Amino acid sequence: MINFDENDSYSEFFNKLSEYASNPDDFVDRKMWYEDFIHMKEVFNEQSLVNYINNFIFLEDIIYNRYTPALFSIFEQQQK
Repeated sequence: MINFDENDSYSEFFNKLSEYASNPDDFVDRKMWYEDFIHMKEVFNEQSLVNYINNFIFLEDIIYNRYTPALFSIFEQQQK
């Protein structure tokens, strides 16, 4: 749901959508997520297993900088 306080905000939003539709490459970052599982297996240690599992579970939240109560709780436990 889009709910802006001002009409100008709607115009800006839909103009940006129009720009995106005409040239989406301008809005895409060329970075790529890459994990070297072979190397990770070679340097793996039991102490980092918890961090690896948490990273795997919360990967999408971490990428988009979303801090859910569950993720915050895990960070809090790790600090103790």
